Amino acid sequence: MDKYKILIVEDELIIAENLSIKLKKLDYLVTDIVSSGKAAIRSVTANCPDLILMDISIKGSIDGIETAAKIKAIAEIPVIFLTAYSDDKTLERAAKVSFNGYILKPFKDEELAATIQAALKKQTTSKKKTGTKEFSKSENPDIKNLVQQAKEAARSSQQKLASQSLTTQDEHDFSDHEITDYLSLADLQLALKRNQLLLHYQPRVNLLTGKIVAAKARIKWQHEQFGLLDENQFMYIAEANNLEDWLGEWLINKACKQNKLWHQSGFRSLIISVDFSSKQLEQTDLFPRLNKILFDSSLKSNFLELVISEKVLLANIKANMQRLNLIKKLGVNIALDNLGVEYSSFDYLHQLSLNLIHLDRSFLKNLDQDPENQLIVKTVLKIAQVLNLKIVAKDVKSKSELAFLKQYQCDQVQGDLIGQYVSKEEFEKMFIEQDYLIETRPTY
Repeated sequence: MDKYKILIVEDELIIAENLSIKLKKLDYLVTDIVSSGKAAIRSVTANCPDLILMDISIKGSIDGIETAAKIKAIAEIPVIFLTAYSDDKTLERAAKVSFNGYILKPFKDEELAATIQAALKKQTTSKKKTGTKEFSKSENPDIKNLVQQAKEAARSSQQKLASQSLTTQDEHDFSDHEITDYLSLADLQLALKRNQLLLHYQPRVNLLTGKIVAAKARIKWQHEQFGLLDENQFMYIAEANNLEDWLGEWLINKACKQNKLWHQSGFRSLIISVDFSSKQLEQTDLFPRLNKILFDSSLKSNFLELVISEKVLLANIKANMQRLNLIKKLGVNIALDNLGVEYSSFDYLHQLSLNLIHLDRSFLKNLDQDPENQLIVKTVLKIAQVLNLKIVAKDVKSKSELAFLKQYQCDQVQGDLIGQYVSKEEFEKMFIEQDYLIETRPTY
């Protein structure tokens, strides 16, 4: 059977692209994407779509409602209105046009799928029975009933989706593969527009005092269908579309502004830590970009920490050292991540303008039983002390690891044992009640 053909009439490109991707995943064929009424009429004549998704507010001299009326006069094509408007005046105007669905933005994927399926099924049934179009002007449907039916169809679809995805462990246990197959650039752009991207924070604790000294910021996506996604599940989209540096800058900007708010509320010594990618480090206007972020947020530069992986640094060590020295002139803290994971030599450390070294999780595994890892950790700690660098042990998971790190005077720790990535509100509560995080007495 041939695929149903759908015309998209939408003047916001991001929404249109997002719709197109979702329709293709639902196995529909998108014949065209247009942004005006006149273009829609031309496309109908040229491509004969089976259904039209029509935004009401579009470019040109005629809006979506007028366009639908003109199309209905020349072709028996179902029209579903997509709009953010639900006021009485818009509903009244739409009710005068023969239409097959009315979806309010923002809408869920299940609502879109259910409304399209219902419209196409009804159109096919109507043609078989009468050979005429689905609604005549005298049989125009009640728009409020259609809106209600669409919502009920969406709820039913969501319940079905939930029941299908039930597992013994998690009610909505989507695999990373399913999520990767579903998400697209348009989804990510729409998430930004709808403020679905947010920051979560993991505490970092001073081992001597037991107090939180820094927060590691990480991007999360509050997805309508998949729930809270970690950046590892969607960052590939930014990387594939050369948006990694842009999203990274968005992260730094948001994190700095939040840290300034925390300082104003009493968390005065807190440092905000963010990952810094190779794309960001290679920016020709790196210095003014960072300077602007600090200026806009009013955050003092010494309360921002940029974390750069050893692999990124050594890819072009000479140029990157110059870039890091430039950043240091702003007063920003520089931390080296994944030290020793891919490279065995520490000779270059004394040449760098670093403040901290992040000790990778791989060296902490079985730390109380693995002599090789014990030797590596002790060596890194001694080198750091000689170079006047602080050491942060990442992903600390056990009390035995914590005891070893305290014994050999590691400066700071972070990880699930201390605290997971949490929302802004949860982090604030953790900061206020932080005495319980770790015991600070010596373990000799």
